[in-house]
Amino acid sequence: MKKKQPIISLLCLSSFLVGCSKSLGRVEAIETLDGIVLKVQEKSFKAPETYSASYQVIDLVSFTERKVSLDIANTAKNRYIHSKSVSKTYESDPKSGDKVPYMVSTIDSFFYLDPLASEKTFISYTSVLEENVSSNASSSKKAEPSASFIEVKGDDASSLFEEAVEKEGDNVFVSSISSIPSSIDAFLKGLSYKPNVYVKSSLYQTTGEGNLELYIVTNENGQETSMSASFDDFLVKQYEKVWANGSETMSFNWNSVKYIYPDLSKATSMPRSSVNSNFEN
Repeated sequence: MKKKQPIISLLCLSSFLVGCSKSLGRVEAIETLDGIVLKVQEKSFKAPETYSASYQVIDLVSFTERKVSLDIANTAKNRYIHSKSVSKTYESDPKSGDKVPYMVSTIDSFFYLDPLASEKTFISYTSVLEENVSSNASSSKKAEPSASFIEVKGDDASSLFEEAVEKEGDNVFVSSISSIPSSIDAFLKGLSYKPNVYVKSSLYQTTGEGNLELYIVTNENGQETSMSASFDDFLVKQYEKVWANGSETMSFNWNSVKYIYPDLSKATSMPRSSVNSNFEN
C-alpha cells in the first residue's frame, strides 16, 4: 500500500519559508506578549534607525480627526526627518452622511542634512496651511500654505539634526514599541477579572518567537470594542482599536523610509535664531 504524503495547509504554504502559523489560546498569546514586552524593554534593545510610520485618531464626541505620518533615517549615510500632521475639526457629526463644514490644519516639517551639498548643511523647513472647508465644494477657496526654512552650514549642522531627532523622532512612534505590547498584555490579563466584559470573538496566531497576530472583540455593558495588532521580530507592525466613540490606528514599516524633499525656492528663508521655533511646530 502506498504511504500517504502529509498534507500541508494553505496557511503553511503561504508562510513556508518562515514557518507555519500556529493558532494560540489567550493564555499562550499572553505568554508570547510577555516575551515581546521583556525583549523591547531590555537596555540592549535598539529601535531601527530607519522607519516610516503613521498614526490616526478619530474622536466622534468632539468631532475631531488627526493624522500624523513620519519618515525618519538617522544613519551615517542618511539623516532625514519628514513629519506631517493633518488635524480636522467638524462643525457637526461627520458620521451623519451629510457634507459638513470643517477646519483643517496641515503642518508639514522637514529636518535633514542636505545630501547634495558640498559642505555639511542642515535644513529645517516648515509649511503651515489653515483651511475652512465648506459643505458646498463650489464655495470653498483653496488657501496657500505659509512656508519657511532655515539653512545652517558647517560644524553645527550635525548637532542641530540630533536636536531635531530628540524633539521630532523620539515620540509616540518609538515609545509605541514598548507601550503597545504592554497595554495589550495588561488588557488581556485583565479580562479574567472583569465579569461585566465578555469576549465576543478572538483570534491569536504566531509563526514563532517575537511574532504575533491578534484580533479580539469585547463587549462591556452593551458597548463593543475591537482591537487588532501584529508584531514581527518583536516590533509592532500594526495596531488598531475601534470603540463606540472613536478609533485609533497605527502602522509601522521598519527599516524603510520614503525620501522626498521640499521646494525651498517657494519658501521664505529665516535667520538661524528661528531654528528652535521650527522644532516646536
